[in-house]
Amino acid sequence: MDTFTPLTRLRQAYQQLGTRKQRRYRTIGLTSAAVLTTAAVGSAATDTSSAWYTSLRKPAIQPPGWGFPLAWTALYIDIATVVGQTLADLEEQDRVVEHKKLRDALAVNLVLNTGWSIL
Repeated sequence: MDTFTPLTRLRQAYQQLGTRKQRRYRTIGLTSAAVLTTAAVGSAATDTSSAWYTSLRKPAIQPPGWGFPLAWTALYIDIATVVGQTLADLEEQDRVVEHKKLRDALAVNLVLNTGWSIL
């Protein structure tokens, strides 16, 4: 008797896709996972109640604290969507040099975003 889990069904559906779509979904999925990891680490490392942060003189135009998670969530969704789709397009077009440059630029951006949060 075969047991079907949601993961098994997802794997079967994925295997029924063409190779081109599989690569596209893999690229978008990996890009999204990298961005999500950066967002999670950044969120966990950010402490707005630290003595250092609360002692800063903040400008009057600074948005309220609840605005930052909204803005960063929107930015990270945008990064994952645009870069994932663009990487998939470049891969389909065999534009290896551009694909590598964009992938490397994304990696640098995510490392800097994570590092900034940890500081």
